[in-house]
Amino acid sequence: MRNSRRLAAVWAALVVAAGLMVSGPSVATPELTPATGTETAGLRTAAPSWMTPRIERRIAAAGTDGASLQQIQRWVDRGLAGADQKDETVTEPCPTVDAYRTAEPTVKAGACQVAPYGCTANFIYYNGPEEAMPPTSDGRHHFIGTAGHCVGHANQPVFMQITAAGVVAKVGEVKKILAGDIGANGFGNGGIGNDFAIIQIDPGFTVDPQMPAPTLGPQGIYTGCEPTAVKWYGHGYAVAVGQGRGKAGVATNWYDRSFGWTAADGLPGDSGSGVLTADGAAAGNLTHLLIDFERYPGSVLAGTRVTRALTWMGAGFRLVNEDYSTARATTADTDCGNADSGNG
Repeated sequence: MRNSRRLAAVWAALVVAAGLMVSGPSVATPELTPATGTETAGLRTAAPSWMTPRIERRIAAAGTDGASLQQIQRWVDRGLAGADQKDETVTEPCPTVDAYRTAEPTVKAGACQVAPYGCTANFIYYNGPEEAMPPTSDGRHHFIGTAGHCVGHANQPVFMQITAAGVVAKVGEVKKILAGDIGANGFGNGGIGNDFAIIQIDPGFTVDPQMPAPTLGPQGIYTGCEPTAVKWYGHGYAVAVGQGRGKAGVATNWYDRSFGWTAADGLPGDSGSGVLTADGAAAGNLTHLLIDFERYPGSVLAGTRVTRALTWMGAGFRLVNEDYSTARATTADTDCGNADSGNG
């Protein structure tokens, strides 16, 4: 209980330090599941209440065009989201402040995931025959990453916001999940370094591997173990998934599977975010808000390394750089040790 109060205090401090307190509902402390020597919480949010199975099927039927907020509002008004949501106003799931957004439907690194949970996608991955990734998905070889606890099961449809105007589309289905304890119920007591999922992108989508401004990248993969400045782009907001923006910190804890860093900005909706070094090399994803003084001294955020993820994905999978070239590195290329035999 004492540690739970400590994590709640850290959580509140992160929100205040980020300057993201907003009017309306109060900021909710994430549900915590205590464990020996550590406390963690996943930084995902619930999907919008109007995102019901009937609405999902309508959006999926629209293909790569997706559905506009206006169209979704009409469906909600007709009761397709259920009687309880009939009077609900559909607002943009992921308002953003970055400059990359265009009117063209695009599956982009750092995209905002709307369902099954509110999260942030990380990088683009490719396992096709070309050295450089073709910019249009063939439905077989193009993938986008998220956190393992941001999805529920293989073959599950995943919905993201794909244009500046708030168009939501089914971008693909879950191909594989790497999930430790946190993947069982969304919040947990382990799984750091084992929390990743890849979504196979549906055919016809334009795919953009560059992270949103000002984060940009990736270009290459970080395989070192030394303290380094890191940055990420997250859609986490004070009470929900919201304005996407660049964030930064310092990573001082590096293991072969996981890494931890200190920052004043890690909020619900940031789970899955792609984390890079200051010079743009892909480091991993953001999965946990934590207190673990033994394994991750000084860190308040942690995630799974890209090298770990690519090892798990299997031979042939590569990270796609911002210039569409590809790179691959695995745990065989790191020598940072492990915090224990399975959780970091």
